[in-house]
Amino acid sequence: MRRLILGCVVFGGCLVKGNPAWEESGADGSAGPGSTGDLSAGAGEAPTTSGGEDSGGAMASQGEPTAAAGTTTAASGEATGTDSGSSTGQPAKECLKSERLAVKLDAEALEDAGVVPSSMGSPCPGWGGGAEPDCGALNFGATGFFRLVNDPEKGKNAALLRFDGEKVAAFVKAAGVDKADLIAAWLELVVYEPLTEPAQDSTLAIGMLLGDDATWDVGMKDAKPATEQESSALCRTIAGGNCVTWSQGDAVSGSSPVGILLVTKAAVAMTDLDGQDGQYHAHLVSEPLAKELAWAFAEGLGPSLVVSLGTPRGLAEGVIGIKLKEPKEWPDAALYLEVCIEWSS
Repeated sequence: MRRLILGCVVFGGCLVKGNPAWEESGADGSAGPGSTGDLSAGAGEAPTTSGGEDSGGAMASQGEPTAAAGTTTAASGEATGTDSGSSTGQPAKECLKSERLAVKLDAEALEDAGVVPSSMGSPCPGWGGGAEPDCGALNFGATGFFRLVNDPEKGKNAALLRFDGEKVAAFVKAAGVDKADLIAAWLELVVYEPLTEPAQDSTLAIGMLLGDDATWDVGMKDAKPATEQESSALCRTIAGGNCVTWSQGDAVSGSSPVGILLVTKAAVAMTDLDGQDGQYHAHLVSEPLAKELAWAFAEGLGPSLVVSLGTPRGLAEGVIGIKLKEPKEWPDAALYLEVCIEWSS
């Protein structure tokens, strides 16, 4: 394959410390499986690069997503690092060496919003000012901090993230990357809790939306009713005053799981950006996400991501959530691709 020519990216800031959405009532966060030591670049560590420096020295180094690096690592050997082989019975190939590359995009290439089900009540604590019948009709396109809830009785909400699919596909093409060599993707987020460290480990579940469901409209509201060309839990957009619904009824149900991001005490201690007692803003990286996500980007399918809380924490419990892109105090969500540069024969 051609030598990769890529750049590291820092997406513009993330969110304010005010955390307007759902500040008053808690959100969920529970212990997730696995540990940060399971991966060659675990949760809380930035994807490493392997196979040498690129022409711009812009690979992401371990623990420093925006720094130049040229470390060599062996592939993890997980399912994402294997080729299934052919129908002729050839043995599956394994990836022996890979590069994890920060996708270089402009700040406008990232869009985000959120969805909160109507089942979370009237009003949703801290959202909509108590004047709305429920949260299902609210748009979060201008929200800076998005609280995540996984309530055993009231359901769970989700943040929506979309990297411009055409720009990602163009980046992959310009880098000379073959789709068949893409073995994983990675998502980097800023996670917030009003605690010095997590009270318990938590798991964020990451899903992928394709097709019409990936074309949700961002909107311009901060926990206010969605209007024309804005999304909500009920409508992926409103067109001509009519609600265009999600294909499976809601964004979470319509998404396919692609991986997780672990929020652990160790990872938070390594990546806390503010260093203040009583709160943390941890810059965390997911575990390797399914290669199907990376392939969807390379194929120009323009997938979007759904981030929800995978472990139970109800409405009445403590706040946890992620920073979206509106304020510029914190780094925006970032995308990485893992490319195999040496396969077993």
